Amino acid sequence: MANILGDSDGTGTSATVSEGGSKLLLVLGMHRSGTSALTGVLQKLGAELGEELLAPTPDNPKGYFENSRIVDVHESLLHSLARGWQDPRALSAQWRETAEADKAFDGLSALVRSMAKQARFVAVKDPRASRFVPLWLDVARALRLDVGAVLMVRHPNEVAASLRKRDGLSRSRAHLLWMVYLLEAERGSRGVARAFLSYEHLLSSWRQALAGLRDALGDIVPDTPDTAIGEIDGFLDASLRRQKVGELDEGVSPFEPLALELFGLALRGAANPADDLSAAFDSIARRLEPLAAHYHEGPLPLEQEIQRQREHQVQVDTTLQFAAVRELWRPSLPVLAPGAARLYFQVGTEPFIEDRAVSAEPVCDGNRRVVVFEIPEGQKFDTLRIDPDSRPGIYALESLLICGRAVEPLHSRISGLNEFPFPSIRASDACRIGAIGDDPHFVVDVQDQTQTFEPGTMIRVEVRYRVETVLSEVGGHIEDYREALQAHGRELANTQQGLDAALQELAGMRQGLESGLRELERREARLQPVVDAIPDVVARQKLLVSLVEATTLKVDELRRLDLARMEQQQEVLLTWVRRRSFGYWWRRLTRRGRSG
Repeated sequence: MANILGDSDGTGTSATVSEGGSKLLLVLGMHRSGTSALTGVLQKLGAELGEELLAPTPDNPKGYFENSRIVDVHESLLHSLARGWQDPRALSAQWRETAEADKAFDGLSALVRSMAKQARFVAVKDPRASRFVPLWLDVARALRLDVGAVLMVRHPNEVAASLRKRDGLSRSRAHLLWMVYLLEAERGSRGVARAFLSYEHLLSSWRQALAGLRDALGDIVPDTPDTAIGEIDGFLDASLRRQKVGELDEGVSPFEPLALELFGLALRGAANPADDLSAAFDSIARRLEPLAAHYHEGPLPLEQEIQRQREHQVQVDTTLQFAAVRELWRPSLPVLAPGAARLYFQVGTEPFIEDRAVSAEPVCDGNRRVVVFEIPEGQKFDTLRIDPDSRPGIYALESLLICGRAVEPLHSRISGLNEFPFPSIRASDACRIGAIGDDPHFVVDVQDQTQTFEPGTMIRVEVRYRVETVLSEVGGHIEDYREALQAHGRELANTQQGLDAALQELAGMRQGLESGLRELERREARLQPVVDAIPDVVARQKLLVSLVEATTLKVDELRRLDLARMEQQQEVLLTWVRRRSFGYWWRRLTRRGRSG
């Protein structure tokens, strides 16, 4: 079994318990197994995935949700082990003891540590991690994170069809890869809180699927906030599952019976998380070993050689295309007059036919062309096909008008072209193509541009485009440069006018300041006598203050003297009163009474 799964015994001592309560969830499983769908849901639950995520592609329009730095670390480690993600051969038994593995450990630890600072729930998704579970458990132990794993399971035939469409892998190799990834992820995650999850179950009933994950993983998977329910409903839809069993072009694969058995075992693990299925997984791995060894000896090298030849052929085709484009840019000598342009119009999915087409001669202005087509009255259409010429060349579509009304934004309405798209280099370009054959054309969707045309009138369609060569391209750049210089000159002239106006304003302000200074000088002259008189006034005020102070002191002294005399008089009076007897006062009082 070591030949299939390497030397990871999977005894799976628990990673550890986090001191800070941070959680790490590993999303494991083969490419095209639904790992992106699950990780997108986890992100909406608040999972931290890192900042540098891989961009969506036509194969995964809603995103991969893979941290590009983690992918780079995995790719470097695989490369050091003489492997790739498409290589189903087992890793060397001592891969974890290599210097590259230690380097990967350091890089992943630093990255996850920074992610854990942003949120308490970190999710890691890269199918390559399925082959490096022991390394990830070491990272979790070092950072003291609570760790769990979800093993995504999808029907192996659906995975094989998806990999064949995207990467050109054979059905046999896809089945073997699917088994190796799942078996290594299962063995490496033993002893860790984990759960199996069916991709089909996630799409059909995500609420129930998340509830099952929480039952198996505990609080590693957070509850679903009310604000995320609508987002998840909109994110998960049937269009994500493009390959379905029963709708596939079945092929021959020696691994299919064993792969289907493994798929059934994984579904059993998803339905009964408490069951110990280790022996059953090990049994499949042992039976897979001789089949895989035979495949490694013969078919795999042949497939790898075929793949290298395909890649080489792609490089050759690309080189030939560039050579053809180079020839297209060479100017014709003598320059040939442009041929007639042609416009096809159709409704719905009807094919373009000659009976629904009109021609017109373009009007030339250098390498620019303007052509006006007249569609007969009563015709209905929602798609136009513009054939600027019937010769190879490079063409840039600039504008499209229907009865004087511009079709905008034109670049987003291009629904087809022939043959090679070229990057637009001018703001006026809606689309730019190079055609080696004699049928260059643009297809434009105008279904929301329908208008009510007056009966008996032609529908005028005006198209502006360029025909490019090396000379026209250089001339165009020179013309653009000349226009830029003119625009810069106008800008400089406007700036100069602004500076002149500002200088005039400053001159006016200076005159105002000078006038104000003269007025201040006049007022200063009028105020100077007052200022000169201030010291005399101050001296007089000081003299008055001293006189007032002296007068106050004199008045206070006179008041004290008057009080002293009054006190003496009162004392004399009291003394006189005390010396008279009672009889004296009685006689005085009775005498006064008789005389009254």
